[in-house]
Amino acid sequence: MRFPLLVLAEIHQDGKATFTGEEHVKAKVVRELRVRQEDSALLNTVVQRMGFWSLKDRYQDKEDGCATLFSDASSVSIHVFSAGKAKSVFHYRGCRGPAIPAEALDRLAATID
Repeated sequence: MRFPLLVLAEIHQDGKATFTGEEHVKAKVVRELRVRQEDSALLNTVVQRMGFWSLKDRYQDKEDGCATLFSDASSVSIHVFSAGKAKSVFHYRGCRGPAIPAEALDRLAATID
């Protein structure tokens, strides 16, 4: 059985970033680094352009708009805190359909990574 990786990434406005491997990773580690201002601006642009703030809170089952559900898929949970706003979106990657912003969420996860 495959388990999804659980990695927590926190990127702060001042450029400080913390990446924590939590579950199903080779080594449970906490890494701290600095994110360049240009990279932080890129991340903010991706969040704005994809309409992150207007997405549903989850894309997990038929009630969330999944036309097709595949079993044993990984998931991603993205939490964004910016300018006094907070939003979380959970996406089960086995949830597919025309109403699911799978590509945009995958692009955002890749940008964070």
